[in-house]
Amino acid sequence: MVNQPILVNWSNNLPTTYPYWLPVNTNIHGNENDGQKVRTVVHLHGGRTLPRYDGYPTNFFYAGESDLYFYTNLDPANTGQTMWYHDHAVGLTANNVYAGLAGFYLLRNTNLEALLNLPKGPFEIPLVFQDRDFSTNDVNYPSLLLTSILHNYATVNGKVTPYLNVEPRRYRFRFLNGANFRTFNLQCAVLATSTANDFATTNVLTSSTSAPPFIVIGNDDGLLTQPVIVTNNIAMMPGERVDLVMDFTSSSNQWIMVQNIITAATAFNANPPNTATLPNIMLFKVAATSSSPDTSSTFPNAVKNNAVNPPTNINYSITTNLVAQSKVTRNITLDLANETPFPGGPFPTPTGATNTTSIPFALMDMTLFDAPITETPTAGGVEVWNIINLSSEAHPFHIHLLDFRVVSRVRFGGIYPFTNGVAPSMVTNYINDRANDALQPLSYYTNGANLAQSMQLWEMGPKDTVRAAPFSVTTIVMQWPTNAEFYSTPSGRNDTAGVTDGRYIYHCHLLDHEDNDMMRPLQLLAPNASFIRYDSGTFTVFGTRRGDFLSLETT
Repeated sequence: MVNQPILVNWSNNLPTTYPYWLPVNTNIHGNENDGQKVRTVVHLHGGRTLPRYDGYPTNFFYAGESDLYFYTNLDPANTGQTMWYHDHAVGLTANNVYAGLAGFYLLRNTNLEALLNLPKGPFEIPLVFQDRDFSTNDVNYPSLLLTSILHNYATVNGKVTPYLNVEPRRYRFRFLNGANFRTFNLQCAVLATSTANDFATTNVLTSSTSAPPFIVIGNDDGLLTQPVIVTNNIAMMPGERVDLVMDFTSSSNQWIMVQNIITAATAFNANPPNTATLPNIMLFKVAATSSSPDTSSTFPNAVKNNAVNPPTNINYSITTNLVAQSKVTRNITLDLANETPFPGGPFPTPTGATNTTSIPFALMDMTLFDAPITETPTAGGVEVWNIINLSSEAHPFHIHLLDFRVVSRVRFGGIYPFTNGVAPSMVTNYINDRANDALQPLSYYTNGANLAQSMQLWEMGPKDTVRAAPFSVTTIVMQWPTNAEFYSTPSGRNDTAGVTDGRYIYHCHLLDHEDNDMMRPLQLLAPNASFIRYDSGTFTVFGTRRGDFLSLETT
């Protein structure tokens, strides 16, 4: 329930070492000394969680250990949230989530759900979309540096090509993209015939106008101000959630296929080259009649989805009001450094690194995870972040602790469409100007005709993960929590008691990028704090847990 805290005891009952088919790459940061030792730490994705319980990557625990977590379940909007929890151990997140360490965490406001008359009970179903490999031979999941891990079978709630028997009535579904790397672009189509071989086809079926639309009522962290009717498709990157209703009332005796229509050339180039398109995901088998009358809402105030920038037919005032209050703007770059054909190289050594001759990095601001903290927001402060994607891949950008609003997407100037990762000219100019300490205002690189990218109306709710489009700037706005427990009060101390005060992270949610240092820490400071000094070091808790300590000072 919203705003009702709970305690959860997380126990690591896993084997002490990883099986041979899930090897640990010891070249990845965090795996240098532990080899095959199984370690984990749990992150409540979307939760307003105290730093000690946020699942900081270095606060892991080994097999046989446990940790008691306190979850506040705070929900500022008080609408409920579609959250999930998953492993976040440094260097091992991709391995551990692939192996199954993830699950839904639904935060409810039952009074509001009743008032809105949403489908409930057996007519509300969470669905997690992932991809996996299956083989009768040895299976290998190597977490290689910047390897695009795309698997050969789509799964829904852990099952390959499942079907769901539904009645001709309205259902509420919670969609979650829980994949490590794959983007799902989902649409529905009514099958002309119902046969046992429907999943065998490798061709994407033509979308049917008679298929029920997606009525989106919420996304990552709460409900929308108005439901949005999506008649075509919804693209979800890893970590994103969509709360929606489907009305099967007029679909008696039909079979409806949920399809993934994404390819390397569609859906905003959301994936790198994709050898397994996985077109047919699951079936809804609609019965002839309902077991009882359906009295749930028909959503008469729903608006039709459109793609405009900025939105025009939905309440956008929450976003614009926040932007007007903002006093801080941060520019965060997403870099696939030293990766051919990434423009602008050769690159300088990333901050915190000693050698880049053979290792490609996925980085934020060309800076490694262990480098000094650079982002120090103030509790209660409103900030605008420009997520500057200098790569040819889309990245799901995630910030811990809070939700934000999507303001805009705009492309870099140059020739479009780009091919084979060749960057528009203004991307190359930006990278070269950065290397020469000669950066112009961001608008210099993004001004021009037809550079604005459309946002979808269903993205307009509270989010914690957003698609940062290729060669584009995605702008978000946020307000940092004011609860004193979330931030640090500078004291100059470096004792272990305060090691996680106010410390969170932001990162790419492509897990193989995240494990390769596309992740950075941030420090949420008290309202009057103005300076942070980062002293690297390690501490030990209960003899085994490790982490870094911070020393805080004011100017």
